[in-house]
Amino acid sequence: MAHMISTASGRAEMFYVGEVPWHGLGTRVEGSATSEVAIQAAGLDWDVTTEPLYLADGRPVDRMACIRSDTKAILGTVSPRYCPVQNRDAFTFLDSLTMANELHYETAGSLGQGERVWMLARVPGELRVAGTDDVTKPYLLLTNCHDGTGALRCLFTGVRVVCNNTLMRATRNQSEGLHLRHTGSIHAQIE
Repeated sequence: MAHMISTASGRAEMFYVGEVPWHGLGTRVEGSATSEVAIQAAGLDWDVTTEPLYLADGRPVDRMACIRSDTKAILGTVSPRYCPVQNRDAFTFLDSLTMANELHYETAGSLGQGERVWMLARVPGELRVAGTDDVTKPYLLLTNCHDGTGALRCLFTGVRVVCNNTLMRATRNQSEGLHLRHTGSIHAQIE
């Protein structure tokens, strides 16, 4: 399972528009989609909560468990300062550009048990290497970690993200873009 696409209730948690991903998984959507349509089609309509952790003898630990609301899977352990950003909150701020017909959602999905999610929007135009037939489509990628291992990130890429490998390729060596840590003021930063 090199793609690492999560499944819940026997369904791959991914959506796509256009070309079928190499792994053949996900729900195909025709035409343009809002973030809400993409979230529903990709099966990302779940929340993340945090709950305190305790040792076997009942003593509290200075860590919290990130828990997925629908499957009750523990996605990771985080500090008490960690502030989860729900999938719908992370993705809806891109809607203002999409509704202006500037961006079109192309893929979205979840990896592992939901520890990492992404949404990919196609940016109009193309990038062409001068004097060649080498053309790259530009995308805006938003990715969010629910396990405490990474920030909410939004960046430009030429990679069509459809799985873990393509997500890693799109984010590798990317220091540019928006990086928001999951601490107290993240919701204000998103606003």
